[in-house]
Amino acid sequence: MPGFIDLHAHAVLTLAGARMEATDGVTTALELELGALPVGKSYDRMASKGRPVNFGFSVSWLFARGIVAQGTPIEDFSPDDWAAVMQRTNWQGYFPPEKSKQVLDLIDQGLREGALGVGASLGYMPDANREELYDIALLTKKYGDSPTYVHIRRNEPYGPNSNLAAHEEVIAVAAMTGAHMHFCHLNSNATRHIPEMIAAVEEARRLGVNITWEAYPYGAASTIIGAAFLRPENLADMGIKSTDILYLKTGERVATNERLAEIQKEDPSGFAFAYLLNEDDPKDKALLDQAVVHPDSAIATDAIPWQVGPDLIQSDVWPLPADAVAHPRGAGTHARILGRYVRTGQLSMMDAISKMSLIPAQILEPSVPQMKNKGRIKVGADSDITIFDAATVIDRATYQKPNQTSAGIRYVIVNGVPVVSEGELIPDAKPGQPIRGPSVVEGTK
Repeated sequence: MPGFIDLHAHAVLTLAGARMEATDGVTTALELELGALPVGKSYDRMASKGRPVNFGFSVSWLFARGIVAQGTPIEDFSPDDWAAVMQRTNWQGYFPPEKSKQVLDLIDQGLREGALGVGASLGYMPDANREELYDIALLTKKYGDSPTYVHIRRNEPYGPNSNLAAHEEVIAVAAMTGAHMHFCHLNSNATRHIPEMIAAVEEARRLGVNITWEAYPYGAASTIIGAAFLRPENLADMGIKSTDILYLKTGERVATNERLAEIQKEDPSGFAFAYLLNEDDPKDKALLDQAVVHPDSAIATDAIPWQVGPDLIQSDVWPLPADAVAHPRGAGTHARILGRYVRTGQLSMMDAISKMSLIPAQILEPSVPQMKNKGRIKVGADSDITIFDAATVIDRATYQKPNQTSAGIRYVIVNGVPVVSEGELIPDAKPGQPIRGPSVVEGTK
């Protein structure tokens, strides 16, 4: 089949994460929800280190706000400063018009450097100006209708800050501007309101609003523990407790709200699981499956970087250490679709192929010409190809043992170069190429 295209891959920021995605059949992994800034520097840095898969970025609205709030020169800022940004709160709230203008200027610069749209992580800055989202949508129209990839503002199931209202905001901006809005991980943002959210998106699309969306086949989300929606005072509104949060650095289920607040103060950028839907509960599983099998949904992983204890794995090491941890979706999402949805009859093989390759390519190709040659096997297309055994392909990564590569993925070819051969990763293979928007500033690599 055409190589899998992952629109939502934080893991590609590390070589370890990119390699694990490759063993799951991924040939293109894009960091679009969070994004990067400065964009050109991030592309250059990734290219210099090499990746087994194709890679690309949106421009990060969140990082733009952090730069403006801190007064940091853009060329001195790097995505590695995420922890430093999370230690501060002044980037999360209202900006006066002059500061919002600086944010928009930084986003415009990122789009001119070839960003694949704008990463709008509103869930991590829920009090950010609504006007900025509207202005960002207008700005993307100047760059070939580049998408804005939205993690919605609020995640509560009911009330004025409900996830329904948060989805309404994004649909309204798309309708008001004609811009392309993309919902990240609709399954984890809509949770038990998945049917209502899908119905709203379907009706908006029927009326001509440019909305796309993605889902992943797991009930637990993963994020940084300092995220606004995981603050103790917000848990009840989300319908979860502190004990539904697992802190990856220590492996502990967070016992109390007091312990949660302590961790969030000490390590706000530490990764955590949040158990939102119970995959063992038939009702919850049916909700999750509705998001996954819907014919319009792309499959994306939201894969996070791998770590051992408190440290991210930044080195060139393979196989990963036995005690490496991350969310299992970073190792097994695509094999899970093939092994647990196609073989059980919930999805046809052709629908699964489309959701993991063609649909992601089509979401991007109106503004990213490179993507017209991906997601298909045809004469003249890029030679990004995944070959698997349909009878045996299955995910092996679990929440308890995430560091297990998928079975049945036999060969993965990126730009004509084998990255996985006979089921084994080739560590020296780094044929990945940058995927960039059309508006690259002259002189930028």
